Amino acid sequence: MKKLNKTALLAMTCGIGLAPVTGMANTVTFDDLTVAEHETGEKIIPENIPYAGLTWLNFGAANPIKQGYTYNGYGTLQDGADDWVAFNRYADPATITSDTLWTWQGMVVTSAWLQENTLQITGLRDGQQVFTKAVNVYDTSITNIAGDQALIDTLTMRMENAVHGQYGWFAIDDFQYQPAAPVPKPATALLFLPCRLRAFLDESK
Repeated sequence: MKKLNKTALLAMTCGIGLAPVTGMANTVTFDDLTVAEHETGEKIIPENIPYAGLTWLNFGAANPIKQGYTYNGYGTLQDGADDWVAFNRYADPATITSDTLWTWQGMVVTSAWLQENTLQITGLRDGQQVFTKAVNVYDTSITNIAGDQALIDTLTMRMENAVHGQYGWFAIDDFQYQPAAPVPKPATALLFLPCRLRAFLDESK
């Protein structure tokens, strides 16, 4: 009985080193973005400094109440005077990236400055498309978009038929993502092989 307990403990100890660690899901609200306002009620999300664990390219944050208008789609998504929402600057495609793998869990979206449009969302890994989806969004109602469980390093968003600085904006909030579990390096994994071998030999006695 003692040998069985010892063997079980040995196997459990070995397994702990190789078991994947589940990351905690993150919700990005854009309310805690600590940069100066570019204009009243508008901030630019820096592209050279990660925010909330991700790098945001061509994204801004808006507070329609501070800007003095709430009717353009951004306002539909805004929940209170202190709530900020993100948008694609100049109506151009916007990208979210990370040096490590992650999964996109979902977000809420509206069209902005245009009653209806289609948001194209694409997930990439090492430059290869992993998934894509097209979702109709509206400026007077909120659309909840479910994410995808595939591991990616990049997520792109663009509005169909967008024209730079004229139309094709979207607004997003409550962006949810989950970092991938760390994967042991080959050299680290090899350290646990003798441990597993000892467990196997003990069980075979």
